[in-house]
Amino acid sequence: MSGHTASVETILCLPSMRSAPWPTSPEQLYVEYGETVWGFLRHMGIGASAIDDAVQEVFLVVHRKFSGFRFESTPKTWVLGIALRVAKDFRRKAARYQRLFDPTHDPESTTWSRAMAPDETLAARQQWQALCACLDELEQGQRRVFVLVDLQGCAVKEAAEILRVRPSTASSRLQVARRIVNAWVERMER
Repeated sequence: MSGHTASVETILCLPSMRSAPWPTSPEQLYVEYGETVWGFLRHMGIGASAIDDAVQEVFLVVHRKFSGFRFESTPKTWVLGIALRVAKDFRRKAARYQRLFDPTHDPESTTWSRAMAPDETLAARQQWQALCACLDELEQGQRRVFVLVDLQGCAVKEAAEILRVRPSTASSRLQVARRIVNAWVERMER
């Protein structure tokens, strides 16, 4: 060899697989994906009273496991996989305490950082309640893939990785979920 040493990134071809720099700290992941995690957890049924705790739990896990992140998936996939498991835990705990859905939803917590005018608050509350009613009609596997792909913007392959299922399974669940959602929307428009 001519004295050239290859980095782990070069050996694993990581630079060619990414379009943006990989985060170097859990704090960067929070800045990059905090809002995404917040929205994902809300769509997964975490109530307004528990959302801040759930987001904090996700990023505590990210912080604990960051040094072991092996770059086998994208950072977004890794963080949303953690968020999915946190959502499952929170929903399980909520069911124990009969708080699966928070009927006293605080409309001010339907956005990540922006305060809303009263008319926007009412519209947001109505939209949120409609979305929750629609999502509640989906089986959990369908709901998860629908939220990841159609509401969070993940690719089906990425959602399959997060959910730890085959891409064909994720695609099938997504198709069923979309049919159910479309039928629900048609019923609401009548």
